[in-house]
Amino acid sequence: MPRFDLINQNEEQSKQEKWKLSKKSSITSDILNKKGKIINGQVISIIGKNYKVQLEDNNIIECRRAGKITSSHNESQLIATGDNVQIEISEKSFDLSTIVKVEERITHLSRNSIYGDKEDIIAANADKLLIIVAAAEPFFNRRLVDRMLISADIGGLESAICINKIDLMPLDFLQNEFKIYESLGKKVFYISVNDNINITEIQDFTQGNITIFSGQSGVGKSSLLNVLYGEHIQRIFQISNRSGKGQHTTSNATLIKLNEKSAIIDTPGIREFGLWGIEPQELALMFDDFEGYRENCKFIHCTHIHEPKCAVIEAVEEGKIDVQRYQSYLNIFDSLKK
Repeated sequence: MPRFDLINQNEEQSKQEKWKLSKKSSITSDILNKKGKIINGQVISIIGKNYKVQLEDNNIIECRRAGKITSSHNESQLIATGDNVQIEISEKSFDLSTIVKVEERITHLSRNSIYGDKEDIIAANADKLLIIVAAAEPFFNRRLVDRMLISADIGGLESAICINKIDLMPLDFLQNEFKIYESLGKKVFYISVNDNINITEIQDFTQGNITIFSGQSGVGKSSLLNVLYGEHIQRIFQISNRSGKGQHTTSNATLIKLNEKSAIIDTPGIREFGLWGIEPQELALMFDDFEGYRENCKFIHCTHIHEPKCAVIEAVEEGKIDVQRYQSYLNIFDSLKK
């Protein structure tokens, strides 16, 4: 090997060793005295069988799940992004630290798992859900919006809707499509990341809260995050996803703390969203626009689908209930029976 190649190789190895040493030293200096102890943290991402946990002193370490773990929700996904956990710091190596307890979840966003009939916790302990759709490319899906609004209600989250790419569609058309949600008390933001329209409204909405950003792929979630927080959030992403064990693909949500009071939970693009935690006979109660009509149905246990003298069906036919919302109800009801 030519001498200059050897020098370059040695220099590169030296840089890598220095980076590993500086990384280890910065962590060790802060939590060395906590080895062998139980400390608190919050799960910020899940990569395979590894959990990245941000400690109270803002250090981030990678943990595994202990063989025996204490949790109040054993019938659900055991650990999710946003969970507050207790970690036992290994005396041998920080990489061997384990999660030994998961605290009770205050709120959550969940769906029926695409891998079977079980609950998939997308994120936990957030305050708000921002459902992000696109005016076009891809065209917005109101059926998906309706499902996510219901899941947010079940999980105790305040929800709002953000329509991006309003430069691609007439604004009056979009406002007409989404006015039903505003009439139900939901905030609806009309923005364009490309043209920097109404971005500060999203910044105000997320300030002082933990907010889940969720929606289909291609709606502009990443672009919105970049515009809102710029290089700051890119730097956090790099730190959160850095691992000394090689590259991984993160297929779960990632919690990004922006400051002491604000955080975003960025989620992967959603393709399917089956509801969890609701029975077919309960569904009508989740549609606030049915209120004032469902109580007047002839039958007490009316499904609002085929029964005679159903006040909800009559309201749809008279234009008092949005037809698309009613169609969402029918689709969801059918999916819950399976």
